[in-house]
Amino acid sequence: MTVRALTLPNKFDRVEGMKSIMCLLLLVLLGTVAPAQSETNSNYQAEFDQSQIDLEKNGGKEYDSTVWSTLKMPVINSARHCKFPNGKKTKFLSVLRINANGKVLNWENKDLEPLFECFKTQMMTKRFPKPPFAPFHLYVEFGLGHDQ
Repeated sequence: MTVRALTLPNKFDRVEGMKSIMCLLLLVLLGTVAPAQSETNSNYQAEFDQSQIDLEKNGGKEYDSTVWSTLKMPVINSARHCKFPNGKKTKFLSVLRINANGKVLNWENKDLEPLFECFKTQMMTKRFPKPPFAPFHLYVEFGLGHDQ
C-alpha cells in the first residue's frame, strides 16, 4: 500500500490540517478494505478449480447433468421466498461442496451480493441427490429474476 506524504504549510491551518488527516485516514481505510475482496475471490477460484476436476472424475458429468432436475422446484420456491424484484435479472456464479449424503457443506459465490444471501440460506437447507463421490464440488450458474 502506498500512502503519499502530506505537506502542511508553515502556518498550520486547522481546517486544512483536518482535511489532510481525513484524506490520510480514507486512504488507509481503502487500503485495508481491498484485500478482503481478493480473499473472497481466491476462495471461490479454488473451489471452482476443484469443481472442474470433479467434473472429469468417474460419474461427475452425469451427476452434474441430472442434479438440477430434482431441485428445480426448491430453486423456484427459494427465489420466490426471497422476493427477487421483477425486472431484475441476477446471475450468481457459485460452487457448492456436497458431502456423501447430499448435504451442502460449503457454498462459495463469486460476488457477494445481499440479495443472494437469502437465496443461499434457503438452498443450504435442501438435500441434494447423493453424489458419485464426496466431497463433490458442483459449479452452478443461477439465473434468477424475470421480466415484468
